[in-house]
Amino acid sequence: CWRHRRWCWGELQVIDIDDIAIDPTNGKLYAINNEGGTQSRLVTIDKQTGWITEIKDLPIGNIEGLDFFGDGTLYATAGE
Repeated sequence: CWRHRRWCWGELQVIDIDDIAIDPTNGKLYAINNEGGTQSRLVTIDKQTGWITEIKDLPIGNIEGLDFFGDGTLYATAGE
């Protein structure tokens, strides 16, 4: 299970980061990681170290876009 484990880019074979977005309320960097359009995961990336932490497995397999509204609401778009 990926939960609560951390990786540096060099230690994890990140197959696909589709998009990144910065939360305007706290400056955290979020990303969508998936494996060739399946098994999408929301992750954070530490801007200082590059370490990746999984936040949540997502129910949609091919998330391609990620962004925040000004109030900090996260939204995503799915691809084909």
